[in-house]
Amino acid sequence: MSDTSNLCGALEFSENISKVGTQPIIGTQINFKFEDTIGLLPLFALNENGYKKIINLSSKSYLENKALSEPHLNIDELYKDIDGLSLFSGTCHGFFGKLFDKGRFDEITKIYEKLSSIFFDRFYLEIQRHGDQNEVYFEKYNLDQSSKLEIP
Repeated sequence: MSDTSNLCGALEFSENISKVGTQPIIGTQINFKFEDTIGLLPLFALNENGYKKIINLSSKSYLENKALSEPHLNIDELYKDIDGLSLFSGTCHGFFGKLFDKGRFDEITKIYEKLSSIFFDRFYLEIQRHGDQNEVYFEKYNLDQSSKLEIP
């Protein structure tokens, strides 16, 4: 289960799904900023430590954001103490999709490389198909990057 910018639904979801013997996977999408671009990236907790880190990051996005904009964190926050977390690249409307729309391919590649070196096998390039024309180009780009950079 993934919320956006918080974990408000996590407790109720976890309690209900646990009743049927299923271990929940909890995550949230948090806005991250790189230069002039702010967009969502999905983070998932792999264990209790990761869950605590997601709570901390979500809180920081609200409490330490002095700009008059959506709650967000600098992308550098993803380069710190990420044990217990997995990261997805998000949709064509998220952080990397916004960079893609601006034609900032070199920056995307550099950030993909850095995240891959930090998260190792816990960073995934996300593919979604909802019939949106932007998805077609972004999917092709991500599949190419996945092959070149060896990112699942």
